Amino acid sequence: MSSPPLQRRQVRRPASESAESGGRLSAWRQRRRFRSDRPRRGPDQVQIGITDRCNYRCLMCTMHSPLVTGLPPEGQRAQMSLDTFRRLLRDLKELSGRVEIAIVGVGEPLLHPDCFEMVAAARAIGFTVGIATNGFLLDEDKARRLAELGLEKIHLSINSGTEDVYREVHPNTPAGTRRRILDCIKEMNAHCDRKGLPRPRLGLATVIFKHTYRDLIALVESAAEVEATDVHLMPMGTTPETEAIALDEAEWETAREIMKEAHELALRRGLTTNAPDLLRLQQPGLCREVHSRIPCYVGHSFSLIFADGRVRLCCGCDLTLGNLNEHDFRDIWRGRAYTDTRRRVLALPRSGEPPTACACFQACPHWRDNVAAHQRLYPNDLPPGFPGDS
Repeated sequence: MSSPPLQRRQVRRPASESAESGGRLSAWRQRRRFRSDRPRRGPDQVQIGITDRCNYRCLMCTMHSPLVTGLPPEGQRAQMSLDTFRRLLRDLKELSGRVEIAIVGVGEPLLHPDCFEMVAAARAIGFTVGIATNGFLLDEDKARRLAELGLEKIHLSINSGTEDVYREVHPNTPAGTRRRILDCIKEMNAHCDRKGLPRPRLGLATVIFKHTYRDLIALVESAAEVEATDVHLMPMGTTPETEAIALDEAEWETAREIMKEAHELALRRGLTTNAPDLLRLQQPGLCREVHSRIPCYVGHSFSLIFADGRVRLCCGCDLTLGNLNEHDFRDIWRGRAYTDTRRRVLALPRSGEPPTACACFQACPHWRDNVAAHQRLYPNDLPPGFPGDS
């Protein structure tokens, strides 16, 4: 009779030691991923603009404002085809497995005739999906449908806390539009509760400019009314025609105080805001301080895709790295332009030279994400009090 196989004695490690060991292994794997300028894995988060067309004429918009001249007719603006969207999903599934998709862009997604089918396609392969919308095209049926598709987040560009400001910011909307949109959101929440569905996370968003900055307290109250999860504040991009409605320095001083008050009120109402990070971003030299110490990791974890197929590194770089109408995303992701740009942003602390047309040292919209990524990879590297240190 053969002898039984030797049994390896099991050594039980304390839970804290096992967790620490697992944490070190995870950090090592992540560091290996982020050191490569041609990573095997694809992005974790992708923002996709499915249309450049919009039904709103928001005053502050650089692409649709009635103040801006020389814009192309709406009917001639780009829309992503359903086939291109499906090919993109295929590549993202192959590269990354699980991805957070945000359907956003310079247009209104609900104008796209295939918007709901696109959401359904992304959800069917296991991606989480959010959508940014002005809400005008929502009715109770569409709001319920989005919830039933398993939408994870709705970013509602409401740009106001009151009806009067709403009409000023959105001059082509009929009276009562704001109230109708908020009531649709409330009905969507009620529908989810009746059906036992998870509610989509809801963020009410506003661009900060002359018409809106005094309205932030009321915006927080509106967010609490519709049981939103957060309030998102955005700085205004400008064109020569819209410079006149941007905040001057005196108005920014007032706006900063209102933002602080709005943030404190939001916390009392159980809401989160990005006000602290936006206030930090207003500090001169912040982004240079951050990227003089830590690399930019966004090229490994994020991608920005436009309705006309252009692929870019992030929201702060105007470099086009490829086009989905010419190449598959997986080839663009692994291609020379993406690889070279990753190498340059990873080298920011050493070189001090961001790629041309990138706002790495001026107003990087991803600075906080980069700090958070660096903390995960190198937990003890940043000194106390470093910007964004949690």
